[in-house]
Amino acid sequence: ALRNATAGDSVIGLPYGDPDVVAAVHNGLSTLVGVAATAGRKVLQQELPNADELDTGWPPGGAADQRAVDALFSDGDSSLVLSDVSLPPVVVPNETPSARASLVTAAGDIPTALSDSILSDAVSEGAESGADSELFLQRFLAETLMIEAEAPSDQRSVVVAPAARWQPTAGHAAALLADSGKVPWIAPTTLSDVLASTPSTVERQPLEYPLADKQQELSPTYLHEVGRLQRSLSQLTDVLPPGDAETRPASTGLLRALSSAWRDNGAQRHRWIADYESALHAMTAGVHIVSAPNSTVTLTGHGGKVPVTIANTLAAPARVTVQLDANQRLALPSNGRVAVTIPAGQQTTVDVHATAKTSGVFALEVQLLTPNGQKYGTPVQLFVRSTVYGTITIVITAAATAAL
Repeated sequence: ALRNATAGDSVIGLPYGDPDVVAAVHNGLSTLVGVAATAGRKVLQQELPNADELDTGWPPGGAADQRAVDALFSDGDSSLVLSDVSLPPVVVPNETPSARASLVTAAGDIPTALSDSILSDAVSEGAESGADSELFLQRFLAETLMIEAEAPSDQRSVVVAPAARWQPTAGHAAALLADSGKVPWIAPTTLSDVLASTPSTVERQPLEYPLADKQQELSPTYLHEVGRLQRSLSQLTDVLPPGDAETRPASTGLLRALSSAWRDNGAQRHRWIADYESALHAMTAGVHIVSAPNSTVTLTGHGGKVPVTIANTLAAPARVTVQLDANQRLALPSNGRVAVTIPAGQQTTVDVHATAKTSGVFALEVQLLTPNGQKYGTPVQLFVRSTVYGTITIVITAAATAAL
């Protein structure tokens, strides 16, 4: 039904999960916003192949600052839908200006459609009003009639942008749209036509990011947790083949963690991200060191092998590097690093050759690394026992033998 309804019509594809763009950009997660933008377009093209997808950005609440706008522009958006409170007029005009405006950026003027905040709020509140739905419909008609009465001979475009998670009943939505084209002062148009029209001559102030929107953002503490999980997920994807399907749900799940829908659901958000972290940790732990912690390996001569066993319970081969820490009493080739690929669902034992310089028992830490050299998983401590005789020991033994 959705494919049929949108065939040939314009649609806006939000970044996957509708991320809290400004908060994400300000907390070092611009890369995730870019990934979400690409994923959103891909899903939309797959599900609505006959729709006319616009390269138009619509940040949560229609509010953004310059850094967020630059991020959306670099991610492929060539036009924007913003709230009119984001670009207030320098001098309040006597009539409601046309919705078409331009946002001046370092990359040039970005065509922008400004949604009418009063009408948008009225439409959003009307969907939640229940029994008062008819009252809000009448208010919508009255507000639009007032706009027409301000300048009857001046045809202007007005954009109404309800909340992103607007959930009207079918009857309310149908009634709202039914009057468009029937009452003499409202004629339907498309967002594409609005963006292609001539900008309004009303001079506007620089881009503003309203304080009310800033106060609703996802917190820096929460986004710090998302960034930490992003680094953990990157380590997992580094050891697996590119595009591995097993990590795809984790990748899209991380994009959902940035959703602006979490703004008003703090408790649910924390439960969800805790569950996500547990699932990600379980997947990451699928590649781990099997060698028992604090076990002892004995070198019976100057050199020997230190065996390290690694398991891979995942459904794809894993590429890791085994690193043994350097020790003054133990010489290790290649700085103690050995690269290995563990087949899916198997274990592999890596033998690292070691040369002892002295006798004794000393600790040796074993750590897995990603192909990019990042630490992966929990290190394991082993002990190496060497029976080799050092130079001083040999001299003392020879002297004692000569004395005897």
